[in-house]
Amino acid sequence: MNWFLQSAMAQNVTALPESGGLVEKIKTGQVSLSDIPSFITYYIEVGIAVAGIVAFLMLLVGGYQYIVGGVYSDMKEQGKQTITYAISGLVLSMLAYGIVTLVQLFATSL
Repeated sequence: MNWFLQSAMAQNVTALPESGGLVEKIKTGQVSLSDIPSFITYYIEVGIAVAGIVAFLMLLVGGYQYIVGGVYSDMKEQGKQTITYAISGLVLSMLAYGIVTLVQLFATSL
């Protein structure tokens, strides 16, 4: 078992990349205009991921409102509305990610 762990650790260390893309360019100060699409894509992907996380959290909040709404009818309606908006936001963020990926694919293939 010890041999397996040592060989796995050795493979892990050798699999590390020699240079790390944008982060390495920023650290060394070798950023050029050709790197702008990479920066834009990175920030768009981060924004879409944040939107997806917020939509998921709102889905949880809406579920809580709907469950507690068994006692309060106003809260139950608000929970339904929150769930509807959260699902819409989640679908919209997934579509946005797909569109960004397609645009990036077509832009880089030209």
